[in-house]
Amino acid sequence: STSPACIPSGGGLVQLTNLTSGKYAVESWNWNFGDPSSGANNTSTEENPEHFYSRPGSWDITLTATTFDGCGASQNQTIVFSDEPDVDFTWISDCFVRGELTSFVDLSVSLYASIESLQWTFRTTSGGVLGQIESTSQEDTIHFPFTSLNDYSVTLEVENEVGCGGSKTKIISLRPIYTLTTDGYLEDFNDNHDEWEVNSENGLESWEIGEPDFNGFEPVTGDNAWYTQLPENSPAYNEDSWVKSPCFDLSALSK
Repeated sequence: STSPACIPSGGGLVQLTNLTSGKYAVESWNWNFGDPSSGANNTSTEENPEHFYSRPGSWDITLTATTFDGCGASQNQTIVFSDEPDVDFTWISDCFVRGELTSFVDLSVSLYASIESLQWTFRTTSGGVLGQIESTSQEDTIHFPFTSLNDYSVTLEVENEVGCGGSKTKIISLRPIYTLTTDGYLEDFNDNHDEWEVNSENGLESWEIGEPDFNGFEPVTGDNAWYTQLPENSPAYNEDSWVKSPCFDLSALSK
């Protein structure tokens, strides 16, 4: 037998348990893990070995036992290791409208087995549970009735059809909506910019607020802007980030 039945998509260590009867008569064991790309590690003479499999999927494993009298027997099994789902989700909007629902969409991926169970848990940032919603389809859009402007913790737990699971927690910060009038709107960032924020998809962000100091324009003292300050001499640097504004209601404006 093998444990666990689920390994990460990038590979994982698997424990193999020898269930052979009559072990007292066995002089030697020989395992073939069906993984020739692992080289010398593809075989073992241990009774209960471990092996690192580089990916989930189907593997042919063979165990051979040889007795002190020179008698041999083999057992071959095709073992399927499923992947641990890569859990992710997003929300359609974090703009707060009292009495309306906030919508969430699942983005989880399980390459080797279908996801069949999802559970969403909504909490305060101090840990208090506000509610839970269960779903059996990744296509479902989940709606939750937050009652006030605040930060909330959202956890998604998923499980695929072979029982492999995973979870992810994110913080959603609900934001007020500012209704703009026909007088227009101007913001120069020189005084207050607290409700603007920097977000990053991959954890890298180089946005700064201040007086830009690079070439190509004439700076004005005290005139702030958002700009990027990329690291020098890093040709492989890859940033996926943005500056996010407050929520604006533009319905009263015309083109």
